[in-house]
Amino acid sequence: MKTTLYTLTATALFSIQLNAQITQEDLPNAGDTATYAVANALGTSTGTSGNNQTWDYSDLSANSAERVDFVSVADAGFTYAFVFGLPFSGSYSDMAQSGVIPLPQLLLDGINALGLGVTFGETYNFFKREANGLVQKGFGADVSGFGLPVQYSNPDEIIPIPLTLNNTSSVDYTYELELPSIGVWSVTAERINEVNGKGTLILPNATYQNVYRIRSSISSQNTISSDQLPAFLNGVPIPRDEVKYLYIAPSLGFPVLEITAASIFGFEVVSKVIYRATPVDYTSVEENEISAFQLFPNPANSHLTIQTDLKNSQKLTFEIIDSQGKLIWSTSRQALAGSVTEQVSLNESSMANGIYLLKITPESGRTEVRTFVIQNQ
Repeated sequence: MKTTLYTLTATALFSIQLNAQITQEDLPNAGDTATYAVANALGTSTGTSGNNQTWDYSDLSANSAERVDFVSVADAGFTYAFVFGLPFSGSYSDMAQSGVIPLPQLLLDGINALGLGVTFGETYNFFKREANGLVQKGFGADVSGFGLPVQYSNPDEIIPIPLTLNNTSSVDYTYELELPSIGVWSVTAERINEVNGKGTLILPNATYQNVYRIRSSISSQNTISSDQLPAFLNGVPIPRDEVKYLYIAPSLGFPVLEITAASIFGFEVVSKVIYRATPVDYTSVEENEISAFQLFPNPANSHLTIQTDLKNSQKLTFEIIDSQGKLIWSTSRQALAGSVTEQVSLNESSMANGIYLLKITPESGRTEVRTFVIQNQ
């Protein structure tokens, strides 16, 4: 079922009272969406730290808007699904979000100046909700028309939970990406999260109580090893330091305010400010009609059993898709609410050894996707 998102007018002022703590269930999930107003960053303060704060950003002036959508890993593309969609993989992710490739501008300018025809297209970041919060497992970048998955050595902690004032956590991670016709781009990064504020946040369209502020500092060294680059760029680490201030309200896993600043010689220069134009209404997205989705055996040989629970009686469509994105098998049938079982004969379908996606699409609600392996003797 789908209902309509509600949007607050710029002149309205609401006081949103919510539970004081933020849990795993409050974090974003596949299918969630939010709209942000992009404000003029010039002269914007990052706010103050401490307990019982009142952060007044009621004078922010929006000049554009952007939408944040979390989609399933399968929706990001089959290439990425076979890296970030495997439940038994350390890179397994719950969701993806469209973004931009995290190359420093200096390196992008150097690559463009070479005239090698290398282009960078859509990028997806891959996330998972875990007991310690929302973490990023890696990203996938379109480089000259090819989707290239990049796995982090350790998950990057984006939103730590539980949020407790003065709590600090840190994570180190590395990754590499081979850029066609150029060389290897490698990154070493560290993120430090500090929950350094709690209080009331006043925005142009809403007031939020019991808000936590996270100061998230990211320091990285970016290196491209390539004979194609000028000597001053080839193999030379380029530092990139950034600080994000995330203002998190209970029951709203998306930040209600996010301030990004570049750290230059110890000084923070605000470069971007976005705030929630639409408080999250989790009934605004398609409800999950399917639960307890299981596939077994996995790896499979001669047959595959699909089991799930269905919230309401309706038509279900089952599809199996190979690693090339080709539809191998499908069937549809009416199913009653409650436990649903479907048997697939893999011998009859002549499926070769490999990794496959199994999709269940209800007549209403979200499509659910699982990955399985066929391993014939």
